[in-house]
Amino acid sequence: MGSGQPGASVSVPFTGTGVVLVYFAHHDHGIAEVSIDGIPYPDIDMYAPEGRCQAETTIATDLLPSEHVLTITVSGRKNPSSSGLFVVVDALKVIPADPPHLGGNLISGSVYLQPPPPWMGEPGSGITHLVPDDHPTIQAAIDSAEHGDIVVVVPGTYQENITLGGKEIILTSQNPDDQEIVGATIIEAAQAHPVVSFTDRETTRAAPTGFTYETPWNRGDQHRWRQPHHSQQYHS
Repeated sequence: MGSGQPGASVSVPFTGTGVVLVYFAHHDHGIAEVSIDGIPYPDIDMYAPEGRCQAETTIATDLLPSEHVLTITVSGRKNPSSSGLFVVVDALKVIPADPPHLGGNLISGSVYLQPPPPWMGEPGSGITHLVPDDHPTIQAAIDSAEHGDIVVVVPGTYQENITLGGKEIILTSQNPDDQEIVGATIIEAAQAHPVVSFTDRETTRAAPTGFTYETPWNRGDQHRWRQPHHSQQYHS
C-alpha cells in the first residue's frame, strides 16, 4: 500500500513487544511519520538513490506485550535528494512476547513520560474517591474523577475492564507497598479485552499502582504493577 498525498495514513493493529516496518525505498519517495498508540516515533526516510525492495526499519522493541496500533502517515516532507513524497509500506514484522507473560492482553496501550500540564493539577490536589464505598466500580470512580483526583480501591475482586480516558488521576490500591494488599486487590477482565487500557495520551501519573490483574482464563498467573519501569511504557 502506498500514497504520495500528504496526510494520508494507514493504521495496523498488532500484538507484541516490538515491530519492524518493511517498505519500498525509491528515488521519489518521501518521509513517513510513525506512531504507536498515538505516541510519535522517529520518522522514516524512504528515499534511496536506486529502488530497494523490502527495506526494513525497526520502530520499537520494548513495547508492553499487548495490543497496539501502528500508524504510518505521509508527512509531505522529503529528503533533499528525493523527487517525490511517496510512502510505500509492504509489511510489518511483529516481535512477539517471549514468554507471553501477559497472556490474554491484560494491559493495552502506552503512557507518556512527560509530566502533565500545570492546569491538570498537582498529585493529590483533588478529591479522593473510594471504591466501593463512594463508587460501586473502579470505572465509575474514574468517570467521576477530575484531573488531580485520587481513586483508592479497597481489597477485593473487581470484574471489569477499565479505561483511563486521558485523565490525570492517581489510581491506587490502599497500599501498593504491601504485597498482601496488592495480591488481594484484583482487577479481573469482565470481557475478552485488556483489563486496563490507555487510550488517550495518559501520562505516567495515571498508571495504576498496587493491583493484581487477572483474566478468567489465567487465574493464578498474576501480574502486579508496583512502580513505573523507566521506559516509554509500563511493564508488569
